[in-house]
Amino acid sequence: MNRLENLLCLFAKILVMIIGVVIYFNCFRGIPIFALIMIILFLFFFSQTASRLVNFFVYLNTSPSLLDTDEDVLKNGIAGNHIIGNIKRISSKDISMLKEKFKGIEKEAEDNKNIKNLKYIIIDSSLSEEVIDRAKELTEDLQKKFGKDQIFYFHRLMPAVRIV
Repeated sequence: MNRLENLLCLFAKILVMIIGVVIYFNCFRGIPIFALIMIILFLFFFSQTASRLVNFFVYLNTSPSLLDTDEDVLKNGIAGNHIIGNIKRISSKDISMLKEKFKGIEKEAEDNKNIKNLKYIIIDSSLSEEVIDRAKELTEDLQKKFGKDQIFYFHRLMPAVRIV
């Protein structure tokens, strides 16, 4: 969505909230229908249905923005209003395996460094603290080389699996 569409979407959400406030103040004047409407609106806002409803109408009234073909992206780069996140999942049991995965990410980032708006998102689900700390260090090295706005690191906690 472009800026105008974002602003219109925000305006629609604010308008729905203002209408809810007006009805809220009117429900204390002894009109039971306003109290009923207020309960419905409270549930409406609480479940974030208002946001979903506005987003649905925005979706219906806008056309999708299509990316160029792979060859065009490689030649011309990603269009200015698009950002592509290249998600890299890693789960390593030891540091040698982790280093290999980061070498692959570094090579890919090096090969695509001329493509703007291409971000690398590293999602780590390793369990060892030593591996996690080393992954953070390797991510910082990549960020120094390619920029902090190009490489991102997230650690996803995995629930412990208990075998009975």
